[in-house]
Amino acid sequence: MIQILLLLGVAIANNLRFRAKGTIPNLWNIQASTCYGVMFDAGSSGTRVYVYSWNCRETQTMPYVSLSEKSIEKKVKPGISSFATKLNEIPAYLQPLIDFALSNIPKSMKAYTPIMLGATAGMRLLPVESQTQIMKEVQRVFLKSGLLFLSEQWARVITGQEEGAYMWLSLNYLLQTMSDQQQVTTIDLGGASTQISFKPKGKIEDGMMDLIIPNLNEYEIFSSSYLLFGMDQALIQVHKQFQDNDTFTITTPCYFSGYENVYEYDARFKVIGQGNYQECRRLIRQYLNNDPEKCQHSNCGINGQYQPKIDGDIIYGISGIQSMVNLFGFENYTLTQYSNKVVSFTSLVWSDIEQIPEYISNPYITTDYFSSIYVDELLSYGYGISRDQLLYSPDEINNISPSWTVAAMFYQLAQIQCQYDSPVCIQLIK
Repeated sequence: MIQILLLLGVAIANNLRFRAKGTIPNLWNIQASTCYGVMFDAGSSGTRVYVYSWNCRETQTMPYVSLSEKSIEKKVKPGISSFATKLNEIPAYLQPLIDFALSNIPKSMKAYTPIMLGATAGMRLLPVESQTQIMKEVQRVFLKSGLLFLSEQWARVITGQEEGAYMWLSLNYLLQTMSDQQQVTTIDLGGASTQISFKPKGKIEDGMMDLIIPNLNEYEIFSSSYLLFGMDQALIQVHKQFQDNDTFTITTPCYFSGYENVYEYDARFKVIGQGNYQECRRLIRQYLNNDPEKCQHSNCGINGQYQPKIDGDIIYGISGIQSMVNLFGFENYTLTQYSNKVVSFTSLVWSDIEQIPEYISNPYITTDYFSSIYVDELLSYGYGISRDQLLYSPDEINNISPSWTVAAMFYQLAQIQCQYDSPVCIQLIK
């Protein structure tokens, strides 16, 4: 069992770069009840920054991100992992996001505003040495930002299990179900990995995380992450078998029939779409590799790994799942409803797509043939969700985009004394 404890005073103290005495802005010149935080989500396809706000802390408690204000966010491409061989370009890559964040924070609160970054599966694919070099550069940029950056732990590569747990905590926080008897199950689909997290009713074999939140509760949840099973990586891995290195073509059943163009993931190759739903579905199931007859545990999930059966009645599909169901106009849906849309969608040929404005204007439409089927099979075959199960994939929850970053921000902030991030901290006044 992995335990996440908020008040890791000793561990954090070893990494803190404490301010010199006298550098904290004058309390009496600031009339603030709202504090701010900047959180970067460094994913496989791009980096997104979120600006959150909350009522300033007066003591060392967990801050509560405001549910009355819309989250402010901005994204840049490509993923930060692509800078492994060009570290000198990282400052210019991050600066537009930092500038965006600063434009949404009062100048008087700049020195009180924490800046953090969590890098996910795209970075986890890199060698550890490359990960370290990129994070060191990010940390240098953050130290020069003028915002509050106290610990190297505030800019790091997070584990897949952490990412899943943060998403579970974020959604249950936004839905205000933290004190309920039953919290929701969360399934996150990124570009390079997918995560599932839920609170099981009985004992399980592996994958438990103990979330301890002072003055609130303790939660034992199951959290598991599958690297290379994100939307982009699944497409790349499935299509390796179709790469013809003599003609540099990829003839595939998982692109629209009639589509021919440069392969998005390797410009040396040309994609030739055949548009065969059944064959693409078979290939995806083969890749997900969840054959009950070969399961060596009490229950299996993706790639034969242990996954307890999902106990919860409420399931949220986030990120890549939300993007695909949104293409078909869903927020609440069953897999039967979604599958019917997928079958209809994949029956189109590329010339049909070109005549439909909402499709051809979608920058991801060329790979949505594969992605639409992948989401269906991931949920039903990979995670074992029944086809009559109701799922939820909203754009926002209480005006905030559902993301693991919400929990990551207030989790890490709770580890420090409020004098660093709050001008109304009682310790600061004393």
